[in-house]
Amino acid sequence: MGILRIAFIGARGMGSHGGFETVVSELAPRLAAEGLEVHCSSRLTHDVREARSFPGVTIDSFPLGFPESYSLGKAFELIYDSFFVIRCKFILKCDALFCFGIPSGPALLLTRFSRSHVAVNIDGLEWRREKFSRVERAVIKLLAFTTFLGSDVLILDNESLRSYLPKAFLRKATFITYGVTPIECRDWNSSLVTNVLGQNAPEMEPDHYLLVVARLEPENNIHAIIENYLKSSSAMPLVVVGGPSSEAYEHKLRRLSADPPSPKHVHFTGPIYDKPLLDMLRCHCRAYIHGHSVGGTNPSLLESMSAGNLIIAHDNAFNRSVCGDCALYFSDAESLRKQIDFVVTNPSSRLALGRAARLRSESNHSWDDVVAEYRRVAQGGSSHPATRRS
Repeated sequence: MGILRIAFIGARGMGSHGGFETVVSELAPRLAAEGLEVHCSSRLTHDVREARSFPGVTIDSFPLGFPESYSLGKAFELIYDSFFVIRCKFILKCDALFCFGIPSGPALLLTRFSRSHVAVNIDGLEWRREKFSRVERAVIKLLAFTTFLGSDVLILDNESLRSYLPKAFLRKATFITYGVTPIECRDWNSSLVTNVLGQNAPEMEPDHYLLVVARLEPENNIHAIIENYLKSSSAMPLVVVGGPSSEAYEHKLRRLSADPPSPKHVHFTGPIYDKPLLDMLRCHCRAYIHGHSVGGTNPSLLESMSAGNLIIAHDNAFNRSVCGDCALYFSDAESLRKQIDFVVTNPSSRLALGRAARLRSESNHSWDDVVAEYRRVAQGGSSHPATRRS
């Protein structure tokens, strides 16, 4: 048997920011270092510096530019994924394809009888996201069904996703979580924080602010977090890091936070791509609030666990699967306010819960374990659940 040739399809590009992009950027070079021939799709114009950053990985660029419109961009993903499925199956003749997300479904059906072994990471419950219309959700459900049909293996990044799969496809399912690179806590730098928040923002101090890191969209409950922060007894600022998926929702959030009761302060930083700065903000917050409600395993949550954060998470099966008893949970407005009030008045709780979260991330989310599971699937491994330490 010759060198195993594999492809990662669906991420925006190596080194880009996002959940899939982080996973591919970690997996691809590690598998290449083990002797596999690795190809990765990219929306980005091919850049020599990008290729040098990931030795041993061949970066295949998409020949068309993506539209700036968010909605059109989502539709364009179908073309993007289909292009690379066909290219990697019939031109590159890859032994295994790893597709991230469900837009690849129709192309997988068209090429179902090729020799390539196809695994799809289905991500979360895209068809339940509030940002999509009913028509869009129906289309997404159809894409998901074609993906289930056209794949050999369905990779679930969270064990709780099993209950949402049609019974006919459970035999294809395998659980492979995400890894997390341990975060090194950095000393507080007030000048960097001022640059992010603006000169007119009140000065922030370590351990005296609450943090949210998430795309600004309804299913991440950013509106609920802001509303209940404003109703809580906390005088600590709330820092919200992330870009919007729609202008309408962003305007709603800014209206909510426009006239907060004194001394409340809500700061929108936009996305932060400077990882050392983001790590610093994580490591020094009093608590990290995680409102994601329809996803699987969220990389931002893993990073907060690795940073030793006290986590207040939306109470759902996905977040409980990741955090276990290492987090506080909220299910409604009243419970969220109570949790915010608790962490503000009980600073010592940060140490115990934060330490437990860090240890859990180290035990359950090692990149070495994740790489071993992806290699098993690439070699045509059966779709049994991966063993997980609790």
